[in-house]
Amino acid sequence: MKFNTDIRSESFTKLLALCLVIPAYMDFFVSKAPLFQFIAYLSYLIPLGILSIHQQLNISKKFIIYWIVFSILLIVPSIINLSSGRLESDLINLKGLFSKWIFLSALMLFFDTWLKKCKDNQWNQLIYILFLFLLPMLVIIFFKIIADLNECSKELFSWWCRPHPFNNQPFITSELFLFFGLLCLALKNNFLKVILVGLSLMSLILLQARTAFACLFIACSVYTFLPMLFKYKKRMTISFILVGLILSFIIFNISIDHTFFGRDFSTFSHRLHMWQLGLETIQAHPWFGIGFDVTPNYYSFTYNNAENTIHNMFIRIATENGLPLLLLIVITLIFSIIRLFKSKDYFAIAVLFSVIIFHCFSTRHISINLMNIIFYIIIMRSFYDLRIKS
Repeated sequence: MKFNTDIRSESFTKLLALCLVIPAYMDFFVSKAPLFQFIAYLSYLIPLGILSIHQQLNISKKFIIYWIVFSILLIVPSIINLSSGRLESDLINLKGLFSKWIFLSALMLFFDTWLKKCKDNQWNQLIYILFLFLLPMLVIIFFKIIADLNECSKELFSWWCRPHPFNNQPFITSELFLFFGLLCLALKNNFLKVILVGLSLMSLILLQARTAFACLFIACSVYTFLPMLFKYKKRMTISFILVGLILSFIIFNISIDHTFFGRDFSTFSHRLHMWQLGLETIQAHPWFGIGFDVTPNYYSFTYNNAENTIHNMFIRIATENGLPLLLLIVITLIFSIIRLFKSKDYFAIAVLFSVIIFHCFSTRHISINLMNIIFYIIIMRSFYDLRIKS
């Protein structure tokens, strides 16, 4: 009732956060069916719609040019592949491609205006409100994980005891806890931060989510030790790096020998095999790939491979859309990381490194789930003159 359409107002920030979390709640507690997903993602259009109605949009020409190039590289290869005559061209998901492009475009066009007008405290406020809105969801899922484990008669960390809360895959659930743990790093209360990050790590252990657990651990390490590297002299910096590498090596070995990390570790060879198949496909079709969303089914009937999804976002992008799009994304990430190091935005650096490493082992494409949306916003933010203060 007290909603303020001013883009700098607190109520607008709350509405923005609400629009961002609605799809996560819908996906988890309602349904992942395409119709329900489409209804949920309609909330992404609301912020842009409000700015358009009140004529507050201020989109930069540079961003428009970048977005046109990105859109061409994302969409055109799949359209070209439709007439390729190859068997897998019938599997190209144009509906999914265009719906993803529309919702992603709406968000990024909105944030091009929002990032130029908002101040540091508004960014911090957005992160904190997202944290508050996600907290009830994660508490419910956490207790559901505990309940699922209590019903399991097998060994706690056996594959058969891996929880599927509310019939969602552990990968989807682990991604949510990874994102929540990353948000917790921005909290100012250190005691609360340690407790909630610890609970997030515990949840990832119970989910047997090796990649997400490792990425959250890396994010915490980067966020904690990176400021020390900038603060102290070079000799101290080298000492910190050596100690950190030694401790990481010891922790890694202990994890492999005494936790679920080492169980079925041979499954990593399946991912290596899928990476190899992806690289072979890129070599055969380097410029336009084989079409959006083709690889999961393409490899199953072309190579008769049961592990038929590429567990690497960057290889999948190049496989489905071609090397030009991957090159644009990699260049963007490199420049973004350089700018973040110059401005010493430790929270943003921790999130970027964590999510990039996570996507080196994930099945995602250019996804519009909540974690990736914040990932994209941080990348955009790095190109503006505003600092992300931790």
